[in-house]
Amino acid sequence: MDNFKKKLSEMSLEELWKLFPIFLIDYKECWEEWYDAEVSYLKSFLPFDINYYHIGSTAIKGIMAKPIIDIIVAVKSLIEMKEVKSIMQKHGYTVMSHSDNRVSLNKGYTENGYAERIFHFHIRLKDDIDEIYFRDYLNSHSDVAKEYEKLKLNLWKKFEYNRDGYTEAKKEFVCKYTDMAKKYINSGAVKVVAALIRDGNKFLICQRPKNKSRPLLWEFAGGKVEKGETKEQALIRECNEELNIIIKAENIFMEVTHNYPDIVIHLTLYNAIIQEGIPAKKEHNDIKWITKEEIDNYEFCPADKEILKRLKSQ
Repeated sequence: MDNFKKKLSEMSLEELWKLFPIFLIDYKECWEEWYDAEVSYLKSFLPFDINYYHIGSTAIKGIMAKPIIDIIVAVKSLIEMKEVKSIMQKHGYTVMSHSDNRVSLNKGYTENGYAERIFHFHIRLKDDIDEIYFRDYLNSHSDVAKEYEKLKLNLWKKFEYNRDGYTEAKKEFVCKYTDMAKKYINSGAVKVVAALIRDGNKFLICQRPKNKSRPLLWEFAGGKVEKGETKEQALIRECNEELNIIIKAENIFMEVTHNYPDIVIHLTLYNAIIQEGIPAKKEHNDIKWITKEEIDNYEFCPADKEILKRLKSQ
């Protein structure tokens, strides 16, 4: 029987690898847009407080990658994991593998080969997301990112029809820099939180005071996580101190690590809603509500660059 007439579920692993070989292409800006569009679709039917993360090589700027968008779907419990898996299956997503505490699904694999857009989904508990450390470290260290690209190019043809072998051959490199990234963030980077507060099609931005570092640049409301605080507690405190409002921190919009000349920060930006109060200018030089079309009219802190890029693409 011709492989192309078989259902994917009827094919052997070797037949699947032949139909879906490994190949690398140059980095494409549209991958971030594909990620955003798919997450928006997931949010339309997944009724849980879920965090989403773009991981894998398509989330690393400027390096060649398999054109597959990897998305972590981070849930709070194993019960929620089971429920999310079931809902996604009902919406046409295919389970690739599952264990007691992890589920992988895909979208974009057909009996005729790859679709235009291909996705892998990794349902994880919220403390099982080490891939974001690797992603952020390589995005902050272009030399390491290029080293990773070189490794993948060397492995491509050798493992073109052996995805397990390809993944295993990269494992030592990935583990090495994931561990390095975790140490880098936990020991050297200052943990900072910020709030993405929306009002219709506008969101709130704040201008830093003249007497602080990066004077008069624009940013999102927030600040450093103090000892003994959770990120959510720190964000609630900072918004109250800076804007005289009580907010609720919802899911994470994006995380970035940035090297300033004087400090390394790991910034976690939360979607947040105002529960009490009206934003007031207590510490900042100015505050404004802007649309994504107005972003280029303001000079933002460099750490916000990738965040703003994502906002503009939505």
